[in-house]
Amino acid sequence: MTTPRDLTDQILRYKSLVAAENVLLGLAELLPPGPRRRAEWLRIKSNLAFRRVQLALVEHIAAEQKAGFNPDQPRVPAGHPDGGQWTSGGRDDGSRPEDGESSNGSGRSALQVVRDDTGQQPWESHVDLYREDGSLAAQAVFNRDGSAIRSEFASTRDGSPWDERHTVIAADGTETTFQTSGATQSILDGTGQVESRTAWTSDGPEAQAFVQPAYYVPVPHPAAAAVEAALVLYTWMSTRNSASETAVLGFRADAYTPGQTDDSPAIWVGKLTRDEVDDACPRHSEVQSITDQSAEAINRGTYDSAASYGTAVHKRIEETINGPTTVPRSPPPDPNFRAEASLLKSDDAGYGMKGSRRIDVLENPGKGTVCIYDIKTGGKGLTPARMRELASTVQFLYPGTMNLIVTEVRPRR
Repeated sequence: MTTPRDLTDQILRYKSLVAAENVLLGLAELLPPGPRRRAEWLRIKSNLAFRRVQLALVEHIAAEQKAGFNPDQPRVPAGHPDGGQWTSGGRDDGSRPEDGESSNGSGRSALQVVRDDTGQQPWESHVDLYREDGSLAAQAVFNRDGSAIRSEFASTRDGSPWDERHTVIAADGTETTFQTSGATQSILDGTGQVESRTAWTSDGPEAQAFVQPAYYVPVPHPAAAAVEAALVLYTWMSTRNSASETAVLGFRADAYTPGQTDDSPAIWVGKLTRDEVDDACPRHSEVQSITDQSAEAINRGTYDSAASYGTAVHKRIEETINGPTTVPRSPPPDPNFRAEASLLKSDDAGYGMKGSRRIDVLENPGKGTVCIYDIKTGGKGLTPARMRELASTVQFLYPGTMNLIVTEVRPRR
């Protein structure tokens, strides 16, 4: 926990920002009718929602400090994605508290604040706003790298053309929005202009045609920039994986290729059911089973650090898929299903060798798409540099690959 401090200035600052966004919203309504006014109005309204969540978060923390820290405050139960972290109140079964204070069954809208005091998650805190019917309406996520995510979830009564919308705000203030309707996802820049539209298929992301205005100016190397924004969202979504759903990130294999100038990158990030992932990556369930068995076979207590334990799990997975380690190293029995593929210049590299590029498990179903299974035993997520390594390694091992699908696999027991 941070040292309590006077939050009055921050509260006043966010109140002024909310007021400013309200003024801008009014000015946007004075613009000439057309798609540009609509896009500007939506952008400002989204900003306004985010500022209100920021204000609610600071006011909640200030109220908590004023009331005094309660050591008996309920924690989210172990086994929940936020297990062991402080929640904003409520029952000890992990159910959502009403109004951020207590579960009183009043049916009022609710605010829940969760902070990670362990330092092991990529995010510092998140704020969830719920409707009276208990459905999630909006969410704000604050990451340790300075980026943030504001999310909106449509209600069946809204008549919204989208199901959910996530805006990633990079540390430098750059905004990228991922707007999903069914299996189709549009990526919008900070002005609300559509940069790409992609449909999820059993082969991964598939670019869809859309109309760009005459005044649209494409940004340089849009695919790499969009993938990095998608990675922020994917990292957060991966921390919310469940037994029924898992986050995936699909993008074109040439996204990081120098000279790639396509201004409509095929990128898709979101949650899929386990069956949907299996459709695109047929050995997904098998990789999960191998990971579970490998983690169960290794006694965590015999390792002095999480890193050494993780290395042992990865090594066992490698030997299960590739066969026992030999000198010289033997190729995997199935070149289209291999563990710990690595690259050092143009030669295979040894486990953990300095300068080597490593992938946990690769599956090449033979349809132009390669699945990358990111095996995790700790909290560290993927980085933009790591994504570049993934793309270049796959292109080296499987020339002609069109799409990459990344999904995280963790031991379930």
